[in-house]
This record gives sequence, C-alpha cells and structure tokens, in this order.
Amino acid sequence: MDIYWISEIRFFDYGSIFLYSLATAIFSPLPSEAPMFVFPELTRPEVLIWCAAGKSTGAYVVFLSGKGLKHTKFFYLVSKIRIILLKRVVNLVLLRKLRIVIVRAVRFLLNRYGIWAFLGFMSIPLMPMRSAIYASAVTNMKHLNLILAVAVGTIIRNSLVFYGFLGVSYSVS
Repeated sequence: MDIYWISEIRFFDYGSIFLYSLATAIFSPLPSEAPMFVFPELTRPEVLIWCAAGKSTGAYVVFLSGKGLKHTKFFYLVSKIRIILLKRVVNLVLLRKLRIVIVRAVRFLLNRYGIWAFLGFMSIPLMPMRSAIYASAVTNMKHLNLILAVAVGTIIRNSLVFYGFLGVSYSVS
C-alpha cells in the first residue's frame, strides 16, 4: 500500500516539474532552476530530466507558434505596431533600450553562430534564455537542434546553479 502512494506522489511531482518547466520556457519571470530546490525527495538526475523535458516542450511550442505566425499579415501588423509603440516608450525608459540591445545581440549571435550560441544562452546562468527561445522562432533553426539545445542547456544551467549554491553554502558554513 505504501509503495503505491509513493509512486503516485512521484508521478505528481514529475508532472509538476514538467508543467512548471514548460511554463518557464514561455513566460518570462519564472526562474527555471526552482525545481532543483523544491523537490528534495527526488534525486537530482530525476529532476534534471523532467526539467529538460518540460522546458524543451515549452520551447518547441514557442518555436512552432513563431514559425506559424511569422508569415501572416497579423504578425506583420503586430510587429509594426510594436515598433511604433517601442519608439515612443524607449525614449522614456532606459531599461527598454537595454532590453532591445540584448534582443538584437541575441538575434545576431543566433544568426552568426547558430546552435552553439543557442546552447550557450541555454546553459549559462544569468544569460537571457527566453530571448533566445523567442528569437529562435523567427530564425532558421532546425527543430531537432532546438529541442536538443534546450534539453542539454537546461541540464547544464540547473546543475551549475544547484551545485554552485551547494558549494557556496558549504564553504560559508
């Protein structure tokens, strides 16, 4: 009886990690490394695998949405309106200018270095991972490259953050 409950709880935990990681690929303010700290009863490889699966799925949803919308009149109209609005707002807020510079730099690096730049953005903590996911939707990245880079990058990024935190907390105490 106890084994049944344990497996049911694990299944719920796996689903929670998967859905949260899927959401981190789509929505901006969510830290993708959070499941590494929230599920202490699971092994780190289990959490890493489910984080990578969820984030890859979310990135693929964004990728397919961008590819589908890229050739529509709606996309063209929204991008024109966004440019007009940003020109007015950017003059007021310096932070918006910095964001635009980052997005342009991400696009440039993705176009120039392709999958390796994307893997770098996905792997290195404090790098703009969602900007790279959004930019990949309008560049000519291959589907399999995107999925593999997001999965591998998520595993590297979450491991660096988690084990880096453990190292710092161990050295302090």
